[in-house]
Amino acid sequence: MRRFLDAGGTIVYGTYAPNSGPLDSPLREINLMSLTGDMTPMEVLTAATVNAAEAVGLGAEAGTLEVSKAADILVLGGNPLDDLRVLRDGVRLVIKGGELVPMDS
Repeated sequence: MRRFLDAGGTIVYGTYAPNSGPLDSPLREINLMSLTGDMTPMEVLTAATVNAAEAVGLGAEAGTLEVSKAADILVLGGNPLDDLRVLRDGVRLVIKGGELVPMDS
């Protein structure tokens, strides 16, 4: 994957696909992308957000946190650029469609 990225290739994460599988599929895919050691945490997160939105023609509407774009926001208890596992174990708040999502205790 590193050679592909260095040659200008774009890796896309599959979360925008319909019927993408079990609810933990996104986290499994992030884990698999990071396990190769070929992608930095930022490249993994970019594949899951910016690149995925652009690949399905939604780049103008989603994929980055900007005014006028749709976004769901995770507030984490750590920095995913240091450790992507905070996406699984460190979620503190979720904002979906502008509404705070109640977290299970």
